[in-house]
Amino acid sequence: MPMPECRPPGPAPHVLHGDSANAAWAQDALDGAGLEAIWLSSSPATLMRDEQVRHAFRGVPADQRALRPTLSYTAALAAAYDPVADLVDLDQMAIALVRDGRTLHASWSLHPAGEAAVVGGTLWMLAEATVPAVASAHQPDGYPTAYDRVSAVIGEAARSGVVVSAWAISFFHATAALMSLPRADWRTARHNADLAMLLSENCGLPGFLAAVVMATVAVASGDSQHHGPVERFLARHAEHDCRAAAWLEPGMHLVRAATAARRLDQAEAERHLALHDDHRPIAAWFDFQPMHALVRSTVGVLWRDAESALAQFDAIASTYATGVDGPWSGLLLRARAELLLATGASNRAGQLIEALLEHADDAVSAVPAALLYLRTGDAESAIAAAEDGIYSLHTSLDDRAQLHAVRAAALWLAGDDGAAHAAAAACVVCEEAHTLVPFAVLPPTARSALLAQHEDQHGTDCFLARAVRGGAFAGLRAEAAATQDLVRLTPREKVLLPLLAGPATAKEIADQLYVSVNTVRKQVVSLRGKLGASSRVELVRKAHELGLVPRS
Repeated sequence: MPMPECRPPGPAPHVLHGDSANAAWAQDALDGAGLEAIWLSSSPATLMRDEQVRHAFRGVPADQRALRPTLSYTAALAAAYDPVADLVDLDQMAIALVRDGRTLHASWSLHPAGEAAVVGGTLWMLAEATVPAVASAHQPDGYPTAYDRVSAVIGEAARSGVVVSAWAISFFHATAALMSLPRADWRTARHNADLAMLLSENCGLPGFLAAVVMATVAVASGDSQHHGPVERFLARHAEHDCRAAAWLEPGMHLVRAATAARRLDQAEAERHLALHDDHRPIAAWFDFQPMHALVRSTVGVLWRDAESALAQFDAIASTYATGVDGPWSGLLLRARAELLLATGASNRAGQLIEALLEHADDAVSAVPAALLYLRTGDAESAIAAAEDGIYSLHTSLDDRAQLHAVRAAALWLAGDDGAAHAAAAACVVCEEAHTLVPFAVLPPTARSALLAQHEDQHGTDCFLARAVRGGAFAGLRAEAAATQDLVRLTPREKVLLPLLAGPATAKEIADQLYVSVNTVRKQVVSLRGKLGASSRVELVRKAHELGLVPRS
C-alpha cells in the first residue's frame, strides 16, 4: 500500500533534519515521550521516509511501548514500511499491532484517561477481536466490552478537558470499523468509519482505512448511497494532490459501478468495472475481490449472458463462497443463487437458498427465497417469503424495495387486485433507496404488466414512470431458458439421493442409514415420482440434470 502523504498548497514537504536528529537522540536516551511527541507533531509520510526516524521507531523497547501505546503503532508502521517500494505491508503491520495488543496492553485501563488509555484500549480491542473464542476467556463479548470502555474513556476525557489527539480517536474508530467487517455489522462499521474520516487531520492510515471500510460497506450492505462520505473524503484530499487516494480507486470504481447498476446505467457500470480492472495492481494490500464478485453478479443478472456471468463470478468468488460463515460468504452464496435463478437452474439455486435459510439471518436469505418461489410459479410462497422479509427489522432499504416488488409480481401472478397497491409501495421504497434493480430482476412478463398497470393508475410523474419514459428498462438481458420446476425433497430424501447415485445396493444403503430395505424402496418410489423417472438410472440422470446431485 503506498504510504499516505498530504501535500498542502505551496512547496512540497521535505524531511526536517531536526526531526531526524531528535528521533535518534530520543532513541539513544530511551526517551519515549520525545518519540511520541515527534510522531504526534509531524507528517507520518515525512517521518517514515527518513531512515533515522524509522530506525528510532523500530527500536522502541517493549517497556516503552507498554507505557506509551502510541509507540506500538509507530513501531509497527516503521517495521512494515518498505522505503524502496514506498509501500506499507498492512498484513505485517496488523500482526505487529495484534501482538503488542495481546502482550503489552491488557492493562490499558490503568493509564490515566487520555492519549495512552485511548490508544492502548484500541490495541487491546484489536487483540480481543482477533483471539478465537476457544482460546480466550474474554470472548464472545470481549470486543464489544472493550469498544464500550474505550468510548467511555474518550467521553470522560472530553468532559474533563484532557487532551486526546484527533489521530488517537481516529485510530480507535478506524480500528472499530475494521473489526466490524468480520462480524458483518455494517451499521457499526459505517458509523465508526464515518467518524474516523471526519477526525483524520492528515493523510495517516486511520482515515484511509476507514474510507476503505466505508466503500466496502456501501456494496456489502446493498446500500451504495453511503459511498457519498468516501467521495467527499477523497475530494478533500485531492485538493492537495494526495498520493494515498490512488490506492482507494479500485474499491471506489466498484462502488461507482454498483451505484450505476442501481440506476440501470449499463454503460457507466461497465466503464467503472473496466477502470477497476486497470487499477487492480495498486490494491496490493486490500482485498476487493468479494466486492468485485458482488458487483459482477449484479451486472450479470441485469445485462449479460447468465451462464458466462456465473462462470466469471465463480472465478472471482470461489475462494470465499465455501459456506455461510463470515461476512462475505452468505452474501456471495446469495449472489450465486440469484445468478443460478437467472439461468433457470431453480433446483441448484434452491439448494443454496436452503443453506442460507438454515444458517444465515433473514437479511441475506429473504430476497433470494422470495425470488425463487416467484420464478417457479409458487405465488403463495413468494408472497409469504416477501412479507416475512418486509416486516423484518434486519432488512436493508434495498432489500425491502426488492421484496415489495416481488410481492407485487406474485400478487399479479395470483390474479390478486392488490398487485397495483403493492407496486405503488415498491415504487415509493425504490425511490427512497435510489434503485431500479428490484423491478429489473423480475420476470419480464410480470415486470411489463406491473409497470403498465402502475403508469395507468399513477400517471407519468412517479419514480418508476420516469424510469420507463427514460428507457431504463429497455436494455435488460432477455429472459433465460425455461425455469426448472422446483423439486421439494424431504430431509430423508436429501440424504438418500446422493447414495442412490453411487454403486451401493438397496441393502447396503439401508444398512448405512439404519433403516429397512422396504423403507429405502418406498423412498425411491417417492423420488421417482417427484422426478418423473421410471428407473434408478433415470432417477440419477435427472437428479444430475436438475443439480440435485453434483456430478462426480
